[in-house]
Amino acid sequence: MEQTSPAFQLYASDTIADKQYRLMSLEERGLLLSLLCECWVNRSVPAEPDALGKWLGFQSGEVKAALTSRVASFFSTSNGELINPKLERYRKELEERRKKMSIGGKKGAKTKWRNVPGDNSHPSSHPSRVSMGARVEAKGKETSRSESSGSDVIAAADPWLADYNKH
Repeated sequence: MEQTSPAFQLYASDTIADKQYRLMSLEERGLLLSLLCECWVNRSVPAEPDALGKWLGFQSGEVKAALTSRVASFFSTSNGELINPKLERYRKELEERRKKMSIGGKKGAKTKWRNVPGDNSHPSSHPSRVSMGARVEAKGKETSRSESSGSDVIAAADPWLADYNKH
């Protein structure tokens, strides 16, 4: 399963302006917020009050009393589960945004490395990006980084620096 974002946006002004929320008791508001959090993490919760009470860790009587039509108006029921349609739309928006960002990042990386001289298939192939364990070929002799001094590696990786060091 794909990792869910750790948070969802809850606009206080929109929530407080909602007539159903305004008319709720303290218990109803608490249950609503608990259900929203549970639905964000788990996508749904049991619709049946006894099962919901067990799920939430509360007495089923408390859950039944707080699970009024005002609270239920924020959810839809599917296959015996309560789902919050707004949260699901928001989750889908985040997933689409994440995909677009990933595609854009890959496209940007491809463009960036296309403009690097030499083999542009991977960042480590650029001479100035020699990794710690890389082998460097200098004047036909291949040495590992541990076998050569740092200046040899730099000189082999940068022809300008090699020429500069000769003088």
